[in-house]
Amino acid sequence: MGVVRGSRWLRRMGQGFIILLGGMAALFLLMQFLVARQQTPSFEQVRSAYRSSYVNILDRNGQRLQQLRLDFQERRGEWTALEAASPALQDALLASEDRRFYNHHGVDGLALLGALAKRLSSGYSGGASTITMQLVGMLDEQLHRQKRSRSYRQKIKQIIMAQALERHWS
Repeated sequence: MGVVRGSRWLRRMGQGFIILLGGMAALFLLMQFLVARQQTPSFEQVRSAYRSSYVNILDRNGQRLQQLRLDFQERRGEWTALEAASPALQDALLASEDRRFYNHHGVDGLALLGALAKRLSSGYSGGASTITMQLVGMLDEQLHRQKRSRSYRQKIKQIIMAQALERHWS
């Protein structure tokens, strides 16, 4: 009898595992469908719409005399091309914000799982957003962080948009 009950239990566990895998596959396909349909702004659109929080006061020869901050709601510096940033700064940014940047496509699944585990155990999660997800949060007003964190709905939309952005931008 013990062997028969054990084999039923294993069979049920196996069926449950197959259902779980099927559900995960369906969720993955749904996410890919949503990513493919997601509209993203072009890099050129984002670049042309960007405004610094500062204005430069120049002399008649074009030399900067002073820099004044005009927007005190947000701090946005001058637009800087990636090539103009030192490799050491780029490495430091990746090390602090998204150390697996070159190993994912806009969404770090390991970081998301870690944040979920942290949320379930301590009630707080943080640090799961990749650089691409942070950029998406800046580009879409609805995805700006509210107070300390984003809602689950915002996080899902952020994930979808980050993957779409990674598909369209270099």
